[in-house]
Amino acid sequence: MESMKKTALVTGSSRGIGRAIAVRLAQEGMRVVVNYRTRSEEAAEVASLIREQGGEALVVGADVSVLSEVEGMLRS
Repeated sequence: MESMKKTALVTGSSRGIGRAIAVRLAQEGMRVVVNYRTRSEEAAEVASLIREQGGEALVVGADVSVLSEVEGMLRS
């Protein structure tokens, strides 16, 4: 049976500590969901960096303090 690759959802990963965590998890072999609230360009840069290093990344905008946005993010 083929093992399933794990996916990490990193909130606030467009900059700072969240960015560093997202990149590190990708380096460790996880798929990463790069979440942002307002910094879509920076989030796209993080995803591009992850992909350039051979990882998988999905960019999803959502305010994690708004339930409907979190639900939409989880459906993505």
